[in-house]
Amino acid sequence: MAIGDTLVIVFGNKTLTVKVAALNELTKKEQAGEMYTVVDESYKESY
Repeated sequence: MAIGDTLVIVFGNKTLTVKVAALNELTKKEQAGEMYTVVDESYKESY
């Protein structure tokens, strides 16, 4: 994985596409949200 890579993660009904913004050797959970950008969030079915 490298900065600028796009990741597609599937959680059951939800598909999340994110772009890697930063890679850090050590990261606190408060900084985790700064390490990626959400590109797309979609659902297979609406309930």
